[in-house]
This record gives sequence, C-alpha cells and structure tokens, in this order.
Amino acid sequence: GQWLAMQQPRLVHAHFGPGGAMVLPLAKRLQLPLIVSFHGSDATLDFAYAWRFRAYQLYFLRRRQLIEYCSAVLVPTDFVLQQLVRRHGFPEDKIVIQRHHVDAELFAMVPKPEPGRILYVGRLVRRKGLHLLLRALCLVQKSLEFHLVVIGDGPEREEYEQMARAFLGSRVSFLGARAFSSVKEELRRAWVFCMPSYTQPSGETETFGVVYAEAQAAGVPVVAFATGGVPEVVAHGETGLLAAEGNVEELAGYLALLLADKRLRDEMGARARQ
Repeated sequence: GQWLAMQQPRLVHAHFGPGGAMVLPLAKRLQLPLIVSFHGSDATLDFAYAWRFRAYQLYFLRRRQLIEYCSAVLVPTDFVLQQLVRRHGFPEDKIVIQRHHVDAELFAMVPKPEPGRILYVGRLVRRKGLHLLLRALCLVQKSLEFHLVVIGDGPEREEYEQMARAFLGSRVSFLGARAFSSVKEELRRAWVFCMPSYTQPSGETETFGVVYAEAQAAGVPVVAFATGGVPEVVAHGETGLLAAEGNVEELAGYLALLLADKRLRDEMGARARQ
C-alpha cells in the first residue's frame, strides 16, 4: 500500500469481479475511484458453484461494499449487464457497455476462401462445443464436401481428435494453439466460421465471443448457437446463422445452407464485415 501511494495513482481498474473485491480495501484506504470490468463467468457463474473458489468467496463477502464504492462497472454486452443487475444487485446507472476491440488488420485483409473450409478457433473445452460441431458435420457429410480446421488446444483435445477420426476421417485437421498471425491467415481461407459454444450447468457461458467479431471483421459468416451474449455479436440471418442452443440438427442445417449457397455466403460475409 505504501509503495502504491508513492506512485500517486489517480484510479484503480480491476479486471473481473473477484479482482475488484480483492483491491477494494486498498482503493478505499488511498481514497481512489475504483472501476471494475466484468468479463464473463465472474458475472454468470451459479452462486452455489462459485462458492467453491476462494476468490469468489471474498467477492460475495464484499459484494455490497463493492457495489456501493465502485465508480463504474464495464461490461462487454447487455447480457452481462442484465446478469449484474438481476443476480448481483448492481444499479444499472453504474454499468457501462464497452464492446471488445477487434484488430483493425482483419478489416483490411483480402479474403481467399477455399471451397468447403470451415474454421473453429477456441479452447478445446466442453463449453466451446467442438463435439457438437463434429456431430453436426456427421449429418452434413453425405451431401456436401467440407474440411474443418480446428485451431486451439485444451483438456478435451485427445477425445475430440479420436471422435473426428472415427466419424469424419481426414475431413478434420487439428492445428493446435496458433499465434494470431496464423489465425488471420486461416480466416482469409475460411468459407464459414463455427464455434458452437453453449451454457454449462455451472453457469459458464459465452458472454461476448471476440472470435465471432474477428471472423465477421474478416468477412466470414458465422454459424453458432444463440447463447449468452452471442446474439449481440452475430446478427442472425444477416451476418450469420444462430441455432437454438444445443440443437445439433439446426446447426447442421445452417452449416449445409452456407456451404451450398455461395450468394448467401457472400452477402452475409459482406454484411458481417460492415
């Protein structure tokens, strides 16, 4: 605290709700305004589940003080705003929606789409829904040519690779975690972007999904589930197609539609970039 006071800060900005709770006594002691950014599961986690984690215990113990003391709360979507108002008790007039930034280079890229190329970029965890995408592609494979490129790593990778080999053979490539420059190159080559993220029993969900915004900036139409904050990022029927959460058949139908219809794909890609 003494060292911090010597730096003469004007403001404290805490990332994630538990971070705000942790730094609250320090901000009070130094009489500094405090801004807290909520990013995702810190707003959506089921309270009973969250109590397992020490950081969240501290947050729940100090939540009322935090609500009273903080000057402003930043959130990426109206979905997160509603979570904080309805479940956490924050007053709406303290909350500001600040959409996530997208790398400007994506807008300048010249697309070189390759036939049937579907791109997934995300961690290989249950919530991101790669297993549901693989199931959807099993329904599509008899009628259409496609190749799924998977960028990302995670605890489910081995299971998903086995699943992909068993059901789709050589139609799926796992590239592992890649630098953003590599992701950009894959976005140039993609016909469609698909990450069918869905809500977990714990309350974890997709509160924004920067990858959807990045795909759209690169002129790639998106197929996903209408979950969490995703409908605020992807305009259904305009910049992409959003299936009901968990409906694999609808997801497959939307993928098939975009793979088969060049005009629709081009129109949605152009609108996505706009």
